[in-house]
Amino acid sequence: RPTPAQQRQELSNSDGLNDNEVDLVLDQLAEAEPTSFIGAGLGKQTWSRYIVNNYLSQYKWYNPNRDNADISLAKGWAYFEHFTLPRRFLTKSGGHHVRAPPGETEETKLYSAFLTPQSSLSDWGIGMGMYFSTLSSFVVIFLLAGILSIPNIVYYSSDQYDPNPNRRINFSLMRVLQFSTICTSREWVKCDGCEQETWNNIFTDEYFGNAKDPITGEFVTLINRTTCLPAQYTQGMWNFGVLFLLIVCITAYNIYLSKLEIRWDEDNTSAPDYSLIVMNPPKNAKDPEEWKGFFDTFSDKHVTLVTVALGNDELLNTLVAKRRDMKTLCGLLPKGVNISDEEALDGIVLNEHNRRLAEEKQRSCFAKLAGITITPLLRALG
Repeated sequence: RPTPAQQRQELSNSDGLNDNEVDLVLDQLAEAEPTSFIGAGLGKQTWSRYIVNNYLSQYKWYNPNRDNADISLAKGWAYFEHFTLPRRFLTKSGGHHVRAPPGETEETKLYSAFLTPQSSLSDWGIGMGMYFSTLSSFVVIFLLAGILSIPNIVYYSSDQYDPNPNRRINFSLMRVLQFSTICTSREWVKCDGCEQETWNNIFTDEYFGNAKDPITGEFVTLINRTTCLPAQYTQGMWNFGVLFLLIVCITAYNIYLSKLEIRWDEDNTSAPDYSLIVMNPPKNAKDPEEWKGFFDTFSDKHVTLVTVALGNDELLNTLVAKRRDMKTLCGLLPKGVNISDEEALDGIVLNEHNRRLAEEKQRSCFAKLAGITITPLLRALG
């Protein structure tokens, strides 16, 4: 099927709009596109826009500029829905939704959060499509694993595993745990050789204790153990079945995902697909036009752009540091000072330094504390 870029080219001009064209489109959308309950239900507008335009925009507390003809809340919502939010054409191409460019004047509608097919998600990049494909696939995989675990869930919640009649208590967490291997039936038994250090935790008083044997009169060590059945062969086989299912499904999905990535990568063309990087250029080859002429000899069409990256990282870092320091200096000097005039700047800096020293001597301890804590924070926030 055609790629999304080819589909957009077939149905609409993909060139960007200038500011005047954007204003014209907004005027048309704000006037000719009424916000209605049916339109919001069909996905042509958002429910928020419908509520704001028909109800909230009439109130001054929500729309303070209601009486200002130069500020239009309806145009703002039109810009948000037609330039910020992604929209699609009503016509499909190859069973695939075609994403409309921002400000498209043809009839379009918003993407549905629940009905958009996965094949259309690749318009936002391969990662977006693969993410939602993985999410939906793992929902199915874990649903199958849960269904396969139903026999064990039924067994561990039955009296056959735990006959304690008080285990179904009205505590939400325990109500969920009763379907697991948790066991509430316990009894105190004698444990020869057990030491308290082994049970030295928060459950010591519940599961470890000492008592006097009424027959021999000796003190014996007791532990509180469960009386539920130990691991059974049938339940173990069900667990192995779930594990085998997860291994097979995840392995098969990894193979499917790798093929899906290749298909979506071929559907979406980007600059890296048509870019070349020369890793060992001649040291004196710094002219982009010369490189362009060289590549044109090997190209059937034309070379769009050539960039020559120089190894001048230290110079660029120094220039960035200079610009940062000059910006900091402008914030410390009085307004209107021309920092390009070095001779005048020396005198201004000296006078400003002396003035600050004089003010520093007159400041109180509280003012000095605020100057090194609150003032820098406010200056950073603008």
